[in-house]
Amino acid sequence: MYGLLCCYIIYKIGSESKRNKFRFISYLIISLSLNGFLFYDAENFKGGGSLAVLFSSGVLFLFILVTLILDALVINWKRKNVIR
Repeated sequence: MYGLLCCYIIYKIGSESKRNKFRFISYLIISLSLNGFLFYDAENFKGGGSLAVLFSSGVLFLFILVTLILDALVINWKRKNVIR
């Protein structure tokens, strides 16, 4: 799921305007760096900690997904209000 989300963000980076590209690049950098910090430390996986790491990664995934959905809703709402 995370790979699909990253692919979607990369697709949006290529298809959006410069202003929107900055937002999507920052989403990608934030999500990958936070997950990198979670999985980099081997101490996180000791003593049954792997479930906590997976849960934290899932929370990050949901946060980025909700942020992207809200971003898309705000952009569509602004476009509709500008047209009227």
